[in-house]
Amino acid sequence: ARERVETLYSLDEVNKHIVEIYKKAGSSLSILIIKFGALGDAVLAIPGIRAVRAKFPGARIFLLTSSTAAAVFKNCPYIDKLLIYPDFNLKYRGLVSCVKSVRKIEPEISIDLKSNKLSRLVAYLAGVYQRFGFMNGKLAVLLNRKQ
Repeated sequence: ARERVETLYSLDEVNKHIVEIYKKAGSSLSILIIKFGALGDAVLAIPGIRAVRAKFPGARIFLLTSSTAAAVFKNCPYIDKLLIYPDFNLKYRGLVSCVKSVRKIEPEISIDLKSNKLSRLVAYLAGVYQRFGFMNGKLAVLLNRKQ
């Protein structure tokens, strides 16, 4: 009986199963990237988005942006779906509808490339589990993974 248990639960077998579990988890991962801003900022964000796709090739990647920058990302091959913040010029007026849209996609991770109050509020209020962003004082308390 002991030999059977040692064979079934050897360190190599356990490690093989752990690797399979992580591969499955990575392929079902949902990532929200938030990039509001001008066209130039949007263009400069594309290499970062490409790096996220390279790191998580099986993940579903969603990009939340303003209508002014949406044209840059319209045919971007690194994202699965483009979400456009409603009427960005009115700032917080579209917050509730945007949060509802983000909740529907159920992202596990958000990456805030803009680091402003609005982008942090969207990720926090949508209930994103891991919220990455830069420490700059603008509601940084809403991030739980800070750089």
